[in-house]
Amino acid sequence: MASNVKPGSEARVTRALQRSQDAASANRELAAENQRIADNTARLRGLRLAKEAADAKALAEAPKKKAKKPARNAKSIPVDKLNASNDD
Repeated sequence: MASNVKPGSEARVTRALQRSQDAASANRELAAENQRIADNTARLRGLRLAKEAADAKALAEAPKKKAKKPARNAKSIPVDKLNASNDD
């Protein structure tokens, strides 16, 4: 049977088998990395949503502050008087 085998064909088969095994290994590594990324993303999303909920709750429970009103005794100065005093 060895006489029917062409020279170099065993090497080609061996290389093809090695490439197939390398591709399968690379696919497993890629799938594991994608799963790790998905798990980490889900964990971070959960943390962010929990923080946003806590912030919203704290904001809802915080006493509301009244807006400051401008001082009533402030007087406006006409622009021409401002410019005249700056020319000196």
